[in-house]
Amino acid sequence: MSQSTMDTRNVGSLVPVAHQLEYEPTWCFLYNYFGDLIWSPNEIQRLINVYGKTPKETLLLLFPDRSWNAILCKAHEMKITCKGWTAKDDNLIVDLIGYGLNSKQMKNLFENRTESAIYQRVYMIRKKMEEYR
Repeated sequence: MSQSTMDTRNVGSLVPVAHQLEYEPTWCFLYNYFGDLIWSPNEIQRLINVYGKTPKETLLLLFPDRSWNAILCKAHEMKITCKGWTAKDDNLIVDLIGYGLNSKQMKNLFENRTESAIYQRVYMIRKKMEEYR
């Protein structure tokens, strides 16, 4: 038996077992060409179900292998947005402005909103209030 024949047989035995399986294992992590962790179908469905309805801290717990930036980028890529401001939210903000609260103090009353989002909404409401005066 020649050396080249033996090498050919050995190469065939080095084929990874995962390629011989008929299903894709669910326990492994898949990475793209750039080394980024690929989102699984279960993660994508979970993101669709909870994004915009759940606070940041809870989202980070639901996606332990993802950074906050990765979650935001995936939601943006999928065009998932958080719920809009309701009239009830606006009325509460108007009342809180009347009591002299700032956006940082209002944050505790709006569970799924960031301080920045509240600040921007307060700004828009104050701008509308000035237009009507």
